[in-house]
Amino acid sequence: MGIVAVRQRHIVLARWSARETSEAPATTVGVVRVVIAEDSFVVRQGLVALLGTEPDIDVVATAETFEEALAAAMEHHPDVVLTDIRMPPTGTDEGIRLAATLRLQAPEIGVVVLSSTPTPPMRSSSSVRDRSGGAIC
Repeated sequence: MGIVAVRQRHIVLARWSARETSEAPATTVGVVRVVIAEDSFVVRQGLVALLGTEPDIDVVATAETFEEALAAAMEHHPDVVLTDIRMPPTGTDEGIRLAATLRLQAPEIGVVVLSSTPTPPMRSSSSVRDRSGGAIC
């Protein structure tokens, strides 16, 4: 299973097996450990419920703020942190700052940044990519 796209808080998941397609990974991946960072209780619990239906995804922690998300990531060492782009304390770019911080402190942790805002609070997508050390889809 892999994350194909994340757009406007809609997560599109794809499941594959070696028998289904020649593009499938050569090895089987175990359970994907996820930390969810989202300030909205309803969205956070919705993501927990959605991802909880997948047998190969384990939500190991949730967080409401940048500080909680960073602490959870450092404590649980997940495979992926799924974070909102805007969270307390400032509600501006905490998700991008979290991605950049994790890139430096724990580069083995993947980060997926969600946004319900059509335009991120940065000047350009290249600015976001440069600050987070990742790619923009």
